[in-house]
Amino acid sequence: MEIKAIKTPITDAYTNPDGGLGPVQASYTLEHANKISLVIQGVEKAWTLSDGFHGTKVYGAVGNDIADEIEIDSDVNVQYGKAYVFTDGSVRPSLKKAEKGFFGIATDTASLIASNSEDKGHKMKIAVAGFVPAFVDKEYRSGTPLTYGKDGTLTRAGLFLKLFRPQTIIATYYKKSRLSVWNGIDLGERVLVRVV
Repeated sequence: MEIKAIKTPITDAYTNPDGGLGPVQASYTLEHANKISLVIQGVEKAWTLSDGFHGTKVYGAVGNDIADEIEIDSDVNVQYGKAYVFTDGSVRPSLKKAEKGFFGIATDTASLIASNSEDKGHKMKIAVAGFVPAFVDKEYRSGTPLTYGKDGTLTRAGLFLKLFRPQTIIATYYKKSRLSVWNGIDLGERVLVRVV
């Protein structure tokens, strides 16, 4: 992200007149191209963009799914849009339909990521809610329940899985994206699914 130089500080303020747990006063000052100061209840904290900046609401972010981040071995080559399992002490794409050990679909389009920012290990973002681009074996009607299958690709969940192993239903088919590149991210052959 590039921020152009700002000649004078920009300041804005917000006061919550409603009360709730008491009035909340917040203001921010964007002092120059890479520094922001935030004041909440009279306590100031300043960041440079290299420090990272986290917010509770992010409008106009890259995608529209919510993700969690998990630590994985550094030799794992993450393929976004694939279903992953944890088995025999390692993480890999699923190898067969409804295989045991499933934990999520890898995502590179999350708008919000829950993470321990202090942990600097090798990580994978896993979609936990929302719509995520994923590899699906073929086109289905919108709302079709999906499970994970060969090579981490999603496939239709049949009657047996629906009745006897419903925990293996991980998403529902939504549609093909109108865009092949989404906010700078190449979707390739991925389609949109809703994580359940």
